[in-house]
Amino acid sequence: MPSSNRPSAEEMLSFYRGIMLIRRAEERLSREIPKGEIPGGVHLYIGEEAVAVGACAALEERDWITSTHRGHGHYLAKGGDLALMYAEIWGKRTGLSSVRCDLPVAGVQAPGRSTEQGAGDKHPPA
Repeated sequence: MPSSNRPSAEEMLSFYRGIMLIRRAEERLSREIPKGEIPGGVHLYIGEEAVAVGACAALEERDWITSTHRGHGHYLAKGGDLALMYAEIWGKRTGLSSVRCDLPVAGVQAPGRSTEQGAGDKHPPA
């Protein structure tokens, strides 16, 4: 962000897009949870999207972030790949950790979070 206290119109649009990306991603998860297709638990980030986008806007690419059990927003706001995140949440080998673990973010400078996704035994690794 520039040194002034007011973001430009372009930056504001970027913030809005980031907020909407996170919201839509979380809404999809909220629709999938009741179907029982997501192994383990998911703590949604709905209502907190602007926090992640605002905090990550102040970071540089080389900066690292950590999160908690609601880390989806931070991951996406820092530039993480939505398809990789979904693969991780669904416990797919094509996910970020390849072993059904928890959103380590290669290239996004965010280590895995404190909880484990895909921890349930309902679905074997794909």
